[in-house]
Amino acid sequence: MQPSSQYSHFEELRDRLLVKYREFVKASRTGGADGVDPVTGELDGKYRFAGYTAIGSAYAPDNGILFVSLDIGADPGPKPLEDWICRGGENGWPKNPHHNGMRLQAAKLLPGTVHCRYLDRVKDRGLRAKEIWKHWRGPDAPAADPLDHAAVTNFYKFVTLGRKTMRGAWDRCHRVGGRHGPPEKRLLLGQIKVLRPAHIVFHGRRLPEFLRWPEEIRKEFLELIAATRDEGSLPEIWRSHHPAWPGWGTAGRFVAGTDKWHYDALRRGNAGRGPGPDG
Repeated sequence: MQPSSQYSHFEELRDRLLVKYREFVKASRTGGADGVDPVTGELDGKYRFAGYTAIGSAYAPDNGILFVSLDIGADPGPKPLEDWICRGGENGWPKNPHHNGMRLQAAKLLPGTVHCRYLDRVKDRGLRAKEIWKHWRGPDAPAADPLDHAAVTNFYKFVTLGRKTMRGAWDRCHRVGGRHGPPEKRLLLGQIKVLRPAHIVFHGRRLPEFLRWPEEIRKEFLELIAATRDEGSLPEIWRSHHPAWPGWGTAGRFVAGTDKWHYDALRRGNAGRGPGPDG
């Protein structure tokens, strides 16, 4: 039986992302270092790679949403390189506070769709995100999941081996060194280049930390993401609180959107100082 076109599309994205992951593994082994084990994801016997990419079943380059969260949380256990990329929500995206908040954000960024129209119907009721999600599960709510149009990855690519808690603030940093900046940052650039998202949503007050990258890497970021789009059309960069943050208010206020202003600020080197919440 021939695979469906959706499956073939996912396989194409996965194969292209695997090239970027293999480049990352190779970069981690420079200078005589043991580097990342491509079978277990372990690094130096202390950390495990956890910067996976999950791709929604309806994700489409040039129209999709890339969520960049801080980190994955608990140690997921060993996974071979081929399993670092998966079909997001293959058995249904999780229905936890984090993902529910992402659903609302995804719906907001899908104008003209059934998801956004339904969100418009409930957002003016002064409901918090959790209450809105309860409405979303009603009999008249869309059957499809807005996260099917999204891809998800993490800014910090490692967790401490055996870490059981979902909070990683105490050990978040880039673990692999390099002459041109941490390879984790270049891996993120590669993910963006392959996925070509229309929107990039960074979660957490500390993001996007690429604003503090060396100038040459920041320029590379701008050139890379600009090159993935038609001339004059740049992906929008959004900064938001953690999507499970309870203090949102109405659904229309949960992200601070930036477009051309943000790119101009990146070029000036002072992005993140403009209007709007830090997230």
